[in-house]
Order: sequence, then C-alpha cells, then structure tokens
Amino acid sequence: MRIIAAFFCLCLVGNLMVTPSAQAQEIRPVRAELSEFLPAPIDTNRLLSDQPLKSPTGAVLRSAVLPGWGQVYNEQYWKAGLAFSVNATLGFFIYRYHHLYRTTGNKDYQNKRNQYTWYFALGYALTMLDAYVDAYLYKFDLAMSLAQASDGREKRWVPMLALSWRF
Repeated sequence: MRIIAAFFCLCLVGNLMVTPSAQAQEIRPVRAELSEFLPAPIDTNRLLSDQPLKSPTGAVLRSAVLPGWGQVYNEQYWKAGLAFSVNATLGFFIYRYHHLYRTTGNKDYQNKRNQYTWYFALGYALTMLDAYVDAYLYKFDLAMSLAQASDGREKRWVPMLALSWRF
C-alpha cells in the first residue's frame, strides 16, 4: 500500500514540475496563438469542419491496447498518466487478492478480487471512452477561439433560427 501511495505522490510531483505556472505565461492575442498551435498541414477549413482532426477509432484502439496510450495520442498527457496509474493500481490489487486467495483459500480474498476486477473493467471502459471523446474534441478550444476571433468591432449576440434544405 505504501508503494502505491509513493507512486501516486511521484506522479503528482512530476506533473506539478512539468506544468508551467499561470504567472509565467504571457498573454497574447488569439491570432498570434494560431501559428503556435496549428501545424502546417492543418488548415482553418479542416479545423472548423465537422471532421475530427484525430481518429476516434485509433484513439480507442490505442487505449484498448495500453490504457493511457489513447490519451497520449490526443496530447492529453496528464490524463494518460492518470489512466495508466489507475488501471495499473487496480490490476495490482486484482493480482494481489488473487494470489492471497490461491494461497489461503479465504473467500474474502476472492470477493475482494472480484470487486477490484469490476473496478478495473469500469476504469478500462472509461479510459477508452475518454480517448474517444478527446479525439473528437481535439483542438476544439482553438477552433472556438478562431471562430470568435475579433476583427476590432464589437460583436453582439443576436438570437437566430436557421433552416436549410438539400435537393
């Protein structure tokens, strides 16, 4: 149990050391940020289209092979560490209680093993679901800032109803 707690503390400290502080970030206009976030092959038409920039199926399959790999594919690194840590911890508990059950034959260990197996299955499924959703929402915040980029005039919100038909 102490090993798991130490591992979580190391992950947390490592994440805090890598994350830049809010004071160190400078405020820049939206248009200056576009060149920083958009790689050369992605054009604004593709960014604002309904087609995802990352493959949701690819993200789910990566996450199914190794929990957290789909989050790395979607560039959500802190989620990848969290997903891998949670699934590895639950897998460790399954192994531990299975070993204790096999050596002692105590039914309490079998029940604990089964309980952690259900937790692992839930965590595994949520990891794949998160990878799928993140693939669809990849660069969504950039697309919204591009869509609402100000041209110097004040914008006012006007309620509107739009209908379209295809023939």
